[in-house]
Amino acid sequence: MGYRSDVKYVMLFNTEENRQAFKLEAMLVAADINSGLDVINNDWDYHIDNSDEYPYQIRVHYNDIKWYESTPWVDLQIKLMQLVSKTYEGAFVFLRLGEEDDDIETQTDAYNNEGVYVDNYIELTRRSNFV
Repeated sequence: MGYRSDVKYVMLFNTEENRQAFKLEAMLVAADINSGLDVINNDWDYHIDNSDEYPYQIRVHYNDIKWYESTPWVDLQIKLMQLVSKTYEGAFVFLRLGEEDDDIETQTDAYNNEGVYVDNYIELTRRSNFV
């Protein structure tokens, strides 16, 4: 079965041109990875938020997934997040919630982009409901 996590990340762009150029480069990088193109073609949700400094976004969400950095599929996604800020004047926000209550991992590239924080783009809430 293995350890499972919920993962969300957002890649942020200041222009649509940067987002489209990134997508083309990402497709070239992903072509060599098994299921790499599936990440781009099936898992990416393109979103525009005109009230934001980075209005052009790519949002990704996985529930109940094995997120092991040693796998090529996960490594690809980490590399693509980092590529956004290094090459396309963008930023990324990442959140992983593990099975354990205290297993929470957050990452941003705030070193390059002051003011980019997880809570600006991904809201973490825990709750229970009676049915």
